[in-house]
Amino acid sequence: MNRSAKAVVIAVVILVLLAAGAWVAWKYWPRLAPQPPVASQPAGDALVVINGAPASAQAEKPKPPASAPGDAELEPILDEIVSYRPPQPAKLSAEQAAEALAKGNEALRAGKTLEARTLLNRAYWSGRLSDEQADAIRPTLETLAEKTLIGRGSAVFADDPYTVQYVARLGQTLAKIEGRGGLWLHVPTQLLTRVNNLQRPEDIQAEVAYKMIRGPFHAIIYKKRFLMDVYLQREGLERVFIRRFRVGTGSNGSTPEGLWRVRLGGKSAQAPWYGPDGVVYYGQPGYAFGSKGLWIPLEGLDEHNRMLTSYGIHSTDDPSSIGKASSRGCIRLSDEDIELVYSLLYEHWSTVQVLP
Repeated sequence: MNRSAKAVVIAVVILVLLAAGAWVAWKYWPRLAPQPPVASQPAGDALVVINGAPASAQAEKPKPPASAPGDAELEPILDEIVSYRPPQPAKLSAEQAAEALAKGNEALRAGKTLEARTLLNRAYWSGRLSDEQADAIRPTLETLAEKTLIGRGSAVFADDPYTVQYVARLGQTLAKIEGRGGLWLHVPTQLLTRVNNLQRPEDIQAEVAYKMIRGPFHAIIYKKRFLMDVYLQREGLERVFIRRFRVGTGSNGSTPEGLWRVRLGGKSAQAPWYGPDGVVYYGQPGYAFGSKGLWIPLEGLDEHNRMLTSYGIHSTDDPSSIGKASSRGCIRLSDEDIELVYSLLYEHWSTVQVLP
C-alpha cells in the first residue's frame, strides 16, 4: 500500500472513531430534565402556576452557607437566621379598625375573598374590636383560612402572598420542595399533604402542579381561658387567623408564660411519655398522650424560660382535661385537634406565646 492510500485509510479510521465517540456522548451524556412551562397569571380568583419560588420568596429567603452543614451544625446556623419574634400587627385607631371591619364585610358580600380576608384580619388583630365583635367575625376568619389556605384540596388564589402553585420536577419530594435548597416554606409536609389532598407525601408526581403554603404558623395560648389561637405570619406580611382550639393547661398555673418556639428535631409521633414513675411507651397501659401520641416540644426564648426544656404540646388520653388546669404544665389538645396543630407548627420557626 502506497503512502497516499495509507493516509486515506488513517483518515477514514479517525472519522469513524470520531463519529462513534459523538454517538456515545449523545446517547449516554446526562441531560437536564425538561423544564415545565410557566403559565401566565390570570386575573381574579383563578389559579396561578409558577415553576419555582416567586421572586418575592427568593428575596426573603435567607442565603444558605457556602457548604451544607451537618446536623450538628444546623441549629447554630438557624439560631443566627431566626433571632426574631413574630412581628406585631399594625397599630390602628378605633376609627381605622371600624373602617377595616366594615370594608371587610362589604368585600365578603361582594365575593372578594382575599380582600375580605386581609381587611377582616386587620380589624381582628388591631385589638380595637369589642369581645362581641371579635367573637362574631372569628368563625368567618376560620372559614376564609380553610378556603384559601389550609383546606384539603383548597385552591390557590391569584395574588395571595401566602400561597403558590409549584410544578414538581422528576425526583422531587415534598420535603425537598419545602426545605433547604427548595422554597424555604417553613411549613410541615403534613400540611402540604393535606392541602393537596394526598394520602402520603410520597404521592407527588413530576410535571404536576401542587399548592404550597408560605409559613411559618404561630400560636398564642390564653391560660385562664384555656384557648389557643393559631395564625399565619411571614416577615413583611400581615397576620392571618387560622383556627381557635380548646386546650388543657398546667394545674395551679404551672404552665410557664412567655415566648417559646418549637424545638428543632423534637416533634414526634408515638412519642414516649415520661411520667412520675418513669417512661411509658406508646401502646402501654398508662400512656398519657392518647391514641395519636403526638408531641410538640417547646424551648423558651425569654430570660425566665430559656432553661426550661420539658414543656410541650401533646394529645391526651383524658379528653375531659381539655378546658381545665390539670396537667403537669404542658399544653393538652384533643385527638381531634392535635393532628392539625401538628401539621401547622414548624420546628425552630414557629413560636408559641403563653399569656396569662
